[in-house]
Amino acid sequence: GVVLNTRDYDDPENIIRDADAAMYHAKENGKAQYKIFDKTLHKKALHLLERETDLRKAVNRDEFENHYQPIVDLQTASLVGFEALIRWNHPQLGLIYPGSFISIAEETGLIIPITQLIAQQACEDLCRWQEQLQDELKLTMNINLSSKHFMSPTLLD
Repeated sequence: GVVLNTRDYDDPENIIRDADAAMYHAKENGKAQYKIFDKTLHKKALHLLERETDLRKAVNRDEFENHYQPIVDLQTASLVGFEALIRWNHPQLGLIYPGSFISIAEETGLIIPITQLIAQQACEDLCRWQEQLQDELKLTMNINLSSKHFMSPTLLD
C-alpha cells in the first residue's frame, strides 16, 4: 500500500493506517499487487468504518430480525420446518439484506454475537410455534452459520 502527498497528514499513524488500507485493498486483487491510497479508497474506508460502527450499535440494540422461509416436504406437501434468514432493521436505512453487512460482520468478528442473537430468536420462535401446534408436527429450524463459527469455542453454547 502506498500513500502519496504526505503533507496532508499531521499524524504519522494516519499515514500508516492509510497505507495499510491500500495494502489490504491491493491484496483483494491478488498477489504481487500494489494500490495507491486515494480519495476513492478513503471514501470506501470511511463507509466501512461507518458500517462497522452501525453494526456494533445494532448488536447492542438488537436490531436484527429473522425472516422465515418455510421448508416443505415435496412428497407430502407438508411443512417440515423453516430456514431463518437474517435481516438488519437499521433505524435510518430500514431493512438491510445480509449481502450488505455479513462480510463486514465476519471481518470484524461481529458475526458471532449477531448469530447468537438471531439463533436465540429462531429457537424461541420455533418453541412458540411448536407449542401452538401441540405436537401435531415436529418442526426443524435451519440457521446459516459463517465459517468463523466453526473456529469459535462457543459454537455449541
